[in-house]
Amino acid sequence: MTDKTLFNLQSNPITTEAVFVIEASSITEDSIITIYDLTEKKIATSTNITETTTLNLERFANGLYLAKFESNDRSKTIKILVQH
Repeated sequence: MTDKTLFNLQSNPITTEAVFVIEASSITEDSIITIYDLTEKKIATSTNITETTTLNLERFANGLYLAKFESNDRSKTIKILVQH
């Protein structure tokens, strides 16, 4: 199941840190955020998920990436733009 509101970025484009805003009711023990490049290669993951989860993207090259939030049977993928 996908949900349009459970997972969003606080701002986009990103310069150094991506701040993801996640509905508290969507967070479980198995929640994960995965960052992919456009070839769907896994670049980074975070399993320490809170209502405002921050990931440092400073080492990422400028460009477009995909961020996927997964929790139980729910998921959402959003595009993020890194611009240093």
